[in-house]
Amino acid sequence: MRRHSALMFVAAFAASLMLAGCWGSDKTIGTTAPEAAPAATGNLNAQVRSVDFPADGKPVVTFTLYDENGAALAPAALLASDGGRLRFFIARIKADANYENYCKSSGGLPSYDASTPSASQFASLGGGRFTYTFKTSIDNASQTLGGITLVGNEGLTHTVAIQAARNILTPTGKTFQQAVNPYLNFRPDGAAVTVTREIVAISNCNGCHGKLGLHGGGRREIALCILCHYAGVTDNNATNGTGNSISLMNLVHRIHYGANLPSNVAGGDFTISASSFKTVGFPFMSADSKISNAPIKCVKCHAAGKDTAGRDFGRDVNRYKSNPTQTKCFSCHDTMKWDGVKSIVVLDNVTPRTVTNDNVVLHNLLNGGTIIDVTGAQADNAAKCNPCHSQPQFAGTEYNYGDIPSAHTIAEESSLNPGVNFQILAVDNIDLTNRSPRVTFKVTYDNGGVIVPSATKAITNLSLKIGFIPAGSIDFSNNLLADGATVTKPGQPMSLTVAGTSAAVNNLTNNGDNTWTAYLAKVGSAYPASAVGTGVITLEGRVGMLGTLVTPRKTLNNSSITFSGRSAQWYFDLSTGARVTDPALIRRRVVDTNKCQVCHNTVRLHGGSRINVEECVVCHNSSASYLDADNVTQLPIDFKYLIHRLHTGEAGESYFPWGTEIRFPRDRRDCLACHLETTPPSYGVPLKVGLAPVSVGRGTIQNNNADDTKIGPTRAACTACHDGASFPLPHILNQTTGSASNPTELCANCHSTGLLFGPDFAHEPVM
Repeated sequence: MRRHSALMFVAAFAASLMLAGCWGSDKTIGTTAPEAAPAATGNLNAQVRSVDFPADGKPVVTFTLYDENGAALAPAALLASDGGRLRFFIARIKADANYENYCKSSGGLPSYDASTPSASQFASLGGGRFTYTFKTSIDNASQTLGGITLVGNEGLTHTVAIQAARNILTPTGKTFQQAVNPYLNFRPDGAAVTVTREIVAISNCNGCHGKLGLHGGGRREIALCILCHYAGVTDNNATNGTGNSISLMNLVHRIHYGANLPSNVAGGDFTISASSFKTVGFPFMSADSKISNAPIKCVKCHAAGKDTAGRDFGRDVNRYKSNPTQTKCFSCHDTMKWDGVKSIVVLDNVTPRTVTNDNVVLHNLLNGGTIIDVTGAQADNAAKCNPCHSQPQFAGTEYNYGDIPSAHTIAEESSLNPGVNFQILAVDNIDLTNRSPRVTFKVTYDNGGVIVPSATKAITNLSLKIGFIPAGSIDFSNNLLADGATVTKPGQPMSLTVAGTSAAVNNLTNNGDNTWTAYLAKVGSAYPASAVGTGVITLEGRVGMLGTLVTPRKTLNNSSITFSGRSAQWYFDLSTGARVTDPALIRRRVVDTNKCQVCHNTVRLHGGSRINVEECVVCHNSSASYLDADNVTQLPIDFKYLIHRLHTGEAGESYFPWGTEIRFPRDRRDCLACHLETTPPSYGVPLKVGLAPVSVGRGTIQNNNADDTKIGPTRAACTACHDGASFPLPHILNQTTGSASNPTELCANCHSTGLLFGPDFAHEPVM
């Protein structure tokens, strides 16, 4: 018997090379020592310990299996449980660096060894250690699983992986899936593994997806996915009769391109097993409109990370940078043509169709427009593509050029972005009688260079805003703000542009030391006499890129792309003008902008100037509402309602004018995807004292919320997701007392953290 284990790759491998014997012998090359039972993990715990090849050629996998408490879990018990799965996969890495699975389904697709393993295939070694014997020999040409024999492949990297899963009930009665996908890489000849396929780490996927699980939720490990999703495998369930490639490269690139995939734009519909991905909206944001909402940032996925067990994964993440081929590039640029004919067949879920229009792009050489010959047998000849696409072609910038890393560099992370830093240096001229704030500020590039407010908005577009939090509250209201001539919209701050307008010139003073001072009220007081509490001044804006960049495809100048930085805020006491830094007196922080950036890269809203939550909440407060086009419907745009409802997307049931096509990529109950983590986790519930009720209907006074129709802050947060007419909405409505303008909520009595129906239990993701 030959054995290949996780502990072999040092002395055991060296010793194995000295063992004599032909393939199919029963000699033992290596073995593994027993291990202690693991500590409680909350999930199944399993490892592939070794792979033996007896004389009959049926692989024998030694593995460990424990439950969430660290107790041994028999395979039969796992299989008998609700949703129980225990499946075994084996594949090899071929010379072309792609896997091929030894097991195939009746339809020819890669598969696992047995849909329902029999009891005779398992044996217990005690202490949580078990063996599984594959059904069919892979050492005998007449008994192959998928038309492949081990003979002749002994020197290739092989991988055995397990899918173990079951469902359990949480204390709140929800079904929760436990799943684990242990795997082992080895070479049947006993030599050390040197060839791997670790292109993408699952930890990077889970940055957006939380805990990615497919095919019922039990397949969560990239090392398992690639054993079936490899080059040459197509979807044989296509309703149009023409299967799309389901290699992981093609599948992941096209799904994430979604609505912007060129073939979808041209009239196709990328479909797998009758499921359309044409409406997928990738959440990436960029100042470059040509790449916004596209999965262009390769290193978002192609970066070293961890597997689901926390081990390092990603030895091959840089492979995408070299040896480009038509097949690789076509997974995204799928209306590109290399044969000079401006027509292409796109697939939808009904029938293939031919497209001949400007959506089909001919790939030409730069010198004279000669068509590159990469058709037919040349289609995957990397030598044809390497001269332009595998090394930097144009010195001086790393953005928008021919080599793969440069062509996929994000504008914000390129040399085009000079970096923008906002500083508020002082705020004065504020007291009980004189309430026209005077703000001294400075804006610089990352290199220390000073950004001068310019009359040309394409070069600089800077603005100051003024708002306030009433005494006794921890939410902005911005009530009754005015500059003596103009009142604000409901809940909105006063705003003054300090670049690009004559108004800026009249209110802006150059201090001669690279700083500027501006008044935030043209006439009289900006703050009403009744305003008591904490005021805020914010500084935001954007600047154009430096200089002009001429590329083979287009010319970029300082009006083509603008860049921004995180805005600055200055809090102060409305009575004394003294600066306020006490967290209890400024707007609470419950979410983290850095968490937003995990999916969005750089949140860029309202022209690209607003990229941090601290700025968003000044406008998106409890007094702010949106009057729909019908001039009747009022919707709150308070931050807690707006963000929850936007990310509910297409799962929402009530009317909402924005983002109804959004598919949130993770379990929406995973509150810590956005919220700050606390110990123990609180998810912000119960809500802090001082949160204002949320306006859902305006009163008669434009910039005063005193006579607005309001709902409680808990209802605003909860009904953004629970927005249907059925439960729990009626329950939520029954927990509110008081008047329409001053509601009181009873929700915290049952739904505070630590209680049975608190968010730490009720919002526990099910995977």
